[in-house]
Amino acid sequence: MKDGFDFTFEQSEKISSELARISSQVPCDFMIFMLCFVSGVISMTENKLVDSSMDLAIKVIKLCENIKGHYSIVNQLERSTTSIGANIREGNYAQSKADFISKFQIALKEANETEYWLELFYNADLTSEENVKPIIHDCGVIRRMLIASINTAKSRM
Repeated sequence: MKDGFDFTFEQSEKISSELARISSQVPCDFMIFMLCFVSGVISMTENKLVDSSMDLAIKVIKLCENIKGHYSIVNQLERSTTSIGANIREGNYAQSKADFISKFQIALKEANETEYWLELFYNADLTSEENVKPIIHDCGVIRRMLIASINTAKSRM
């Protein structure tokens, strides 16, 4: 049982054939998403990733509101953090498994960059440990989920 779903091969085949039957009635990107979900390329983890990356971006935006000056590095932190969620969403509507993996690898790189900027902000005394430590933790959780998703997708290629 994976993320609350336990489909037999026959059930997966039935769902796939039903999706194929209605494919002319729904948008193509939705069909790709559903086929990837049914085949196990996209799981409930990606939904957690979407939510977690949105929460992380909001926390970082709020953190940056309190930092005066240093516009260029504030901008870098905001850009890398918001890029995590944007690439996760793009990956969830990827055109292929390779595209899915590529988008998630970009999100992983952005998560690493985000952690760098957060550490820099703390080390440069632009924010306190109590402000940055929970955000770094959340970023690490997202990074580990991305790694797991990428490894799962690669193992199913």
